[in-house]
Amino acid sequence: MRIGDSDPAQSAEAAAIGADHGVDEINLNVGCPSSRVASGTFGACLMREPRLVGDCIAAMKAKVEIPATIKCHMGVDEQDPETALGQMGEHVLAAGCDRLIVHALREPCANSPRKSLSTFAEFARALSARTESFKR
Repeated sequence: MRIGDSDPAQSAEAAAIGADHGVDEINLNVGCPSSRVASGTFGACLMREPRLVGDCIAAMKAKVEIPATIKCHMGVDEQDPETALGQMGEHVLAAGCDRLIVHALREPCANSPRKSLSTFAEFARALSARTESFKR
């Protein structure tokens, strides 16, 4: 089940509701770039708030036993992919995130133009420096 939220207590409650209804995984939305989602303070704009995303994951993990995951992009707007992913990875994996799924794109936050990566190599470089710290 995918949830869109940026409040740790509400995220945990949503995860509990999902778990009570038999879902097998809770995915926190850290990827949707639409302006409607950004106005609700969730989705891709959360790439700017890795500590908050980690707090949401920690709250969900404290409430449910099923996997808690996130799907994110390589950053939003002009964020440096290595920095954005490194910070996100550090916070969510330390919080117990079971899976970090990364779309190899930088997303606009709200209505700025979409910026795609020129090569997959840039994506690989963004993660390679942090990979060892992500291993459990």
